[in-house]
Amino acid sequence: MPKLFLKLVHYFFDLKKNLWHKIEIINNKLKGLIMTNELKSFTTLKTQSELMLRASRKNDKAINKDSMALSPLIVAYMNEVRDNAEWSLARITNTIFDAVGYDNKAVDKQGESMKSPSFETRVKRATFDALLEFYQVNPFAEAEKQMHNENGYKRNSEGELTLPHNVLLPIIEQEIDGEKQELPNNDSTRIKVVARLREKHFAQVFKGMSRKSSSGTGKIDFIKNANELDKHLRSISDTKIFDMAESDIKILQSLENTLNTFFETRTSLTSTEDGNVINTAIK
Repeated sequence: MPKLFLKLVHYFFDLKKNLWHKIEIINNKLKGLIMTNELKSFTTLKTQSELMLRASRKNDKAINKDSMALSPLIVAYMNEVRDNAEWSLARITNTIFDAVGYDNKAVDKQGESMKSPSFETRVKRATFDALLEFYQVNPFAEAEKQMHNENGYKRNSEGELTLPHNVLLPIIEQEIDGEKQELPNNDSTRIKVVARLREKHFAQVFKGMSRKSSSGTGKIDFIKNANELDKHLRSISDTKIFDMAESDIKILQSLENTLNTFFETRTSLTSTEDGNVINTAIK
């Protein structure tokens, strides 16, 4: 009886050992597959980036087209990388620059700068779109719900980044019997979002999140202060507005004029093919 028991113990021990060995083999194969997919997506991303870099050296003017081609390749690579590090503009651009050996501080044999603003603009725009798509950003949602949102950015079958119509425009104004009436927009059809608007959404979500607190540093966070002022002015009563000191009113009027000038200037700014910003109102 003891011999039979010992045989059973050895049998199950060997069975468990063989099972763990097989599991280890499967895990190793899966790891190899993951590495292969990651390497494949990285190679594809590297190849496209090298093409863009060469095109930018020739003053190629297809910035938007190149950015749209690169963006889904960035997302594919992001999906294959198995780590817990957060994706950011800096991480992605550094990955691409390192992959193609690009150094904006390098000079050639004649001492000329190797910097390519055109290439950097291509990569930056592609990265904006990649982050919006990868994190499925809904820029209009509450801060804690902006990421991985079902109504966030998605790429359609034509390769265009889209948002639902009622997310972009939740309220529609129509004229009824000669009077303007606001109506809720129930149309959830996804529509293409233009590049400039995507850039604004990126700045709104990612740059706002990455802005570090300035408390204790002696620096003034002007945007934070402006946000607090905005909330304050929206909340004060008519009585408080009426009783506001004339000196305070003059400060707010000056701020209004400054903001008007700021936004007028901003609407006149545009990005050139080589990545420079120019004011079209200045002749």
